[in-house]
Amino acid sequence: MPDSPPPILYKYMSSARIGFFDTPQLRFTPPAEFNDDFECILKTTGLCEPAYMRDRLLEQIKDDSTLKKHLCDQLVELSGSPRSIFEDFLTPQILSMLRNEYQRDLQDSATLLANWLATDLSAKKLLQLHESAQNKANMGVLCLTPDKNNPAMWGNYTPNFQGHPLRGFVVGFDTSNPFFDRRLVPYDPFRHLVPVQYPKQRHQRYLSDYDDMDNGRKALAEDIYYTKHHKWEAENEWRMVISIAEDPNAKILGLEDIPVEMIKEVYLASRSDDVLGEAAKNFCSKHEIPLFKMIPNKLEESFEPMQIL
Repeated sequence: MPDSPPPILYKYMSSARIGFFDTPQLRFTPPAEFNDDFECILKTTGLCEPAYMRDRLLEQIKDDSTLKKHLCDQLVELSGSPRSIFEDFLTPQILSMLRNEYQRDLQDSATLLANWLATDLSAKKLLQLHESAQNKANMGVLCLTPDKNNPAMWGNYTPNFQGHPLRGFVVGFDTSNPFFDRRLVPYDPFRHLVPVQYPKQRHQRYLSDYDDMDNGRKALAEDIYYTKHHKWEAENEWRMVISIAEDPNAKILGLEDIPVEMIKEVYLASRSDDVLGEAAKNFCSKHEIPLFKMIPNKLEESFEPMQIL
């Protein structure tokens, strides 16, 4: 995985985004609005494996003081008798005997519980909880690519208002601009550009595995936000994930104004109309930004940029 993004990354836009040339903006889109139902989901084997559950439960009775406090709390609540009676009764020998009994029962209980938590039903419940938490956190994702000449992406992401393809435009952005790096700490898994991975087989992890990793938070973020099905590999995405603020006055959640200086070049789709072309030409001329139009090369089955400005 590369450590830093390419110098320029591109955003494919439909002709409906013609307003970009009046007010340059990029959107950090909530995952619920993506065109892929399998985006940004937590794929997990379950909450934890039996050994993890057993070890965590046994941790609670590992020493005499912890076990004694636990038993005294329970016995006082059940009997209403003075605590001192049970504290005197629970000698080290009695505690050792009880611990052996507890260990057998806890191991059986932990195995039963962990096996249920590893079922498909449990995994679905975890997925529902994650999606709910993600929506409440208002996570937004900006998707870019280093490829300005991808025929499939031109066809899919640059339609006009009627849905006809190849009517929009592509904008190239300077990735060294501070807009793309807002990390709070050097190891922050969010708030900066990260490449998407497209594995043939996703990691099969328990949720508890992330707790045991040195970089568990980063691995969890990668598995949710920076991993896609391998069939999307041709898009070669880079993503930036942030928490977007709720704005009751905003018509579209996640839209942010961007500095004009980070726009490096603009490409018009091969079938873009004069209205879009004129808006792009005026904007690029004013800010001295190179403007191109994509011309189809049918022999090579690719587009060739023709410079306009």
